[in-house]
Amino acid sequence: MSPTLTDIVRHGSGVTPSVTPDFMAAKLTTVAVRNAKPDPARRREISDAGSGLYLVVQPGGSKGWALRYRSEGNPVKLTLGPVLLLEDGEREPEGDPEVGKPLTLRAARDLASTLLRKVARGEDPAAKKRLSRAAAREARDDFETVATDFIERYVRPNNRASSAKETERLLRTKVLPAWRGRKIGDIRRRDVIELLDDIAEAGAPFSANRTLAAVRRLFNWCIERDILSANPCAGVRPPVQEVSRDRVLSDEELVLIWRAAGELGEPFGAFVKLLILTAQRRDEVAGTRWSEVDLAKRLWTLPRERVKNDTAHEIPLSIHAVEVLNSLTKLAGEPDYVLTTGSGRSLAPTEAELRLVPISGFSKAKRKLDEAVLRIRQKDAEEKGDDPATVKPLPNWRFHDLRRTAASGMARLGVSVAVIEKVLNHTSGTFAGVVGVYQRHRFTAEKADALEVWASYVAQLGSASIGSNVVRLPTAV
Repeated sequence: MSPTLTDIVRHGSGVTPSVTPDFMAAKLTTVAVRNAKPDPARRREISDAGSGLYLVVQPGGSKGWALRYRSEGNPVKLTLGPVLLLEDGEREPEGDPEVGKPLTLRAARDLASTLLRKVARGEDPAAKKRLSRAAAREARDDFETVATDFIERYVRPNNRASSAKETERLLRTKVLPAWRGRKIGDIRRRDVIELLDDIAEAGAPFSANRTLAAVRRLFNWCIERDILSANPCAGVRPPVQEVSRDRVLSDEELVLIWRAAGELGEPFGAFVKLLILTAQRRDEVAGTRWSEVDLAKRLWTLPRERVKNDTAHEIPLSIHAVEVLNSLTKLAGEPDYVLTTGSGRSLAPTEAELRLVPISGFSKAKRKLDEAVLRIRQKDAEEKGDDPATVKPLPNWRFHDLRRTAASGMARLGVSVAVIEKVLNHTSGTFAGVVGVYQRHRFTAEKADALEVWASYVAQLGSASIGSNVVRLPTAV
């Protein structure tokens, strides 16, 4: 015959009592639960008159409910949840009581009774709870789960939007396809090396370097959160050694790019010209909003969240930069990006959709720009009587080289290194260390002069060029 609830509580399915009853044990009351005092030396367990339910009072004063019973002859304790004390006029929470939620005395008794009926049928609620915890722990240790948690908890809150986006892209496109379905604790150094080798051999060695940096930080984060005890990236070197680029465009090349930008039209033609005139980073220019630009004051202010060094940056706008901005179509309303295509929204984006999408597709724009440069060079060669078929595209240049070219050009025009670093918003070099802490001069006027001198020179190059003959940049005294 199956044991009754009384048997389970009093005799543990006919074996021995699950707990020794409190002396003079009585039914608990709400007042007794509220007034139960902690013992600083030990945990107290106060029985609810042999029902299997116990009020647990911790030395620190916190109170909870526990159920004691026997399963397969063994004593079991199942924590039900914290004590919920209702104030005068408050009603019992609606719904069935659940393990883990705050419980009043009545709800705790009802839950205990429900669970003991399951025990009478041969079930063990505590074992199910342990299994669910183990399953949850196993799910948390899945690499994809941990990587997603890393992106949400660390990458997005602690990085600029562009950096966070790139880290997430690397993890989702390079790492997850290789390690999806694996436990993070099973990833070894050999796995990291093979992953990087595969990326490098696919023709993306620099992407392999960036992927290593991303997964190394991920594993370090896991160590900080006690998910792992060691980083499998330890001792792994980047697949390729990167050398800092030093490409500076010549006057002739700069003129060609300026002229080719004029053929691209909105928005990428203006984008290239603003890169040249302002000497700012690609994503900073691409993500410019009209709300950041004061055309009357000729000032563009980058908020700290859009700047690499997390410091707000003011860029004085030259007359020529203002002319470029004024040539753009400004859409009504906010938020509105200065340079926008509406790509990624719809085939026929509305004006509202356009305002929400900054330009993208830089590789495609760069190819079109190179094609325009080649056409101009071929046309110039033909006008000079040369064979246009022998003309080649500009070799090995990137958008970022425009920033370096502007800095080099300003230096040759006599602008001091300190002012150039302020234009570029660099915190290293002249303004590193103690100087950066105590030197708070904003160099607004100096930056304005430097960018005006540079923009005037670029405009002079463009207007004076005939074929490949351009006005030469003077050497600073």
